[in-house]
Amino acid sequence: MKYSPKRFDTGIRVIYSASLILSVVLMMIPATGARSSILSSAALLLLAVALFLFVKYDATSYEYILLERNGTFDFYVNKISGRRGAYACYFPISDCVAHGEFTDTTRTELNSKYSGCTFSKYVQNFMSGKKYFALFEHEGRHQCIVFEPNEEIIKIFEDFAGKRPGELQNDEE
Repeated sequence: MKYSPKRFDTGIRVIYSASLILSVVLMMIPATGARSSILSSAALLLLAVALFLFVKYDATSYEYILLERNGTFDFYVNKISGRRGAYACYFPISDCVAHGEFTDTTRTELNSKYSGCTFSKYVQNFMSGKKYFALFEHEGRHQCIVFEPNEEIIKIFEDFAGKRPGELQNDEE
């Protein structure tokens, strides 16, 4: 099963467009001395912000892939930039320790419960209303990924997370 979140975040386009326009305006203002270097620095900073936001949220998309294998699922995140795609991460869902809706307090709660937890954000939209997290344990370290799934992916996580193939057969009996 494959799923790519839809782009609906026009706010990010407004932010990076305004940053780009403002940086051009700042570069065109005639100034001398210290004022010139301050304006140039501000313009370059705004240009860098606009470029970062464009690449991160508009030129990059994510595809979430669930492959069924041996009675459980493997979860892949494919990062697509332009025409190139590359797998950003892969985990068996049976290695999932915790999952749920990602809120403002989730990061703090997970860091206090699982020390040394690292976070990776694979979110298509800048101010997405519905984010989900999945915490995986790999080689004694905890890795939390934040993404935007559909209802079908959430259901698979609820049914298969943390369960080995043998445990699934025992649940069905």
